[in-house]
Amino acid sequence: ATGRGDKRPFHYLLVDEFQDINPIQLQLLLAWSQDNQQIFVIGDPDQAIYGFRGADSACFDKLATAVGEPRCIRLTENYRCTPEILQCASSVIVKQSLAQGERLLHAHRSNGTAVQVLTVDKKEATRILKEEKVSLRAAYLLSHFLHAHKNMPFEFLD
Repeated sequence: ATGRGDKRPFHYLLVDEFQDINPIQLQLLLAWSQDNQQIFVIGDPDQAIYGFRGADSACFDKLATAVGEPRCIRLTENYRCTPEILQCASSVIVKQSLAQGERLLHAHRSNGTAVQVLTVDKKEATRILKEEKVSLRAAYLLSHFLHAHKNMPFEFLD
């Protein structure tokens, strides 16, 4: 229903990339589903990097509170990353999401290059991003991740 009086019922509502929604979009989703429609959301709160655009990973908890006891299916198999990358990422994710339960990912790729940690100041980080020709998208996402998590101590990875 659109709120204009024309009731076109639907029974299922699917939201992909749920970690990118903001509280207003969550309210809209809940309004659309108030007549007992089934809600199915796909997302990963650990990939919520668009806080600068209003996205809020707390929407996962707010949705769970609003709908009661949701069924949660965790996908734990990772086919993209090497075990070294997952181990490195997990050390950051665990710090961010201890209250949300354990995050376990199992790599299906063979071992790769070891991750090296490089601690630098902002000036050196900027130089590295420029000289190493890091893709603009990677630099953009990194800068917004750092902005969203400005109170979290971080280290740049080499």
